[in-house]
Amino acid sequence: DNTRLKGLTSELKLFQTLGNLPK
Repeated sequence: DNTRLKGLTSELKLFQTLGNLPK
């Protein structure tokens, strides 16, 4: 499903952004 794939991609981007945040 394309919509589901888009959601997974955005979630992955969100996790990457959180992981790149300075601690």
